[in-house]
Amino acid sequence: MGRRRKKRAIRKPHWRERRPPKVFQCPVCGAVSVVVKIEENEDGTRTAFISCSNPKCRMRSKIDNVPRLFTPVDVYSMFMDLYTEGKIKIWFEEAEEIEMERESGGVSEEEEE
Repeated sequence: MGRRRKKRAIRKPHWRERRPPKVFQCPVCGAVSVVVKIEENEDGTRTAFISCSNPKCRMRSKIDNVPRLFTPVDVYSMFMDLYTEGKIKIWFEEAEEIEMERESGGVSEEEEE
């Protein structure tokens, strides 16, 4: 007498395909809060805007003439290379936002007292 044959189960991989990250680590404050946005200009060139969403940092930067094949991960690595070499301009928006609120009729220092 023979035994019943077992059906072979086809194994599927139990892990998912990894996708590139969308949020990166800030070189200034160390928080994982940097977002890279790539915009296409009217003349066909691409510009990347790098911004930290940490309220204590608010670092901003801009890279012009980004190649077409670059994704946000590639732009971030290019930004990090330029940042460590000191060849890119960065600025912080926290001070600018406070000044704009005061000019636009926000609460001034005199009114707070």
